[in-house]
Amino acid sequence: MTRVFLPIGKPVLNPLTERDHLLNRIYECNYVIPGAEDLELSQLKDLTEYVEYRVAQEKMQRIMDGAALASQLPPETVKAALREYLSWRKRKKGQG
Repeated sequence: MTRVFLPIGKPVLNPLTERDHLLNRIYECNYVIPGAEDLELSQLKDLTEYVEYRVAQEKMQRIMDGAALASQLPPETVKAALREYLSWRKRKKGQG
């Protein structure tokens, strides 16, 4: 069985060049691209844009899935959850 060891932290702790910044942006999106250090800068920019676009799409999909789930719930359940949230918020503001 092959083992793959991935870096624990950011690829470049103190980025000095644009390439280092792009590599860190890709890593912050939880993507690891093998050989990205050796790519041309224009290709790395394109990959960074694509990765950030995919992350935004996935985030929107999760939001839409949550909205679809909320629309499937009975109105009484939604109202009860909103009442519970508002009472929690009032308690929190009263303590703070």
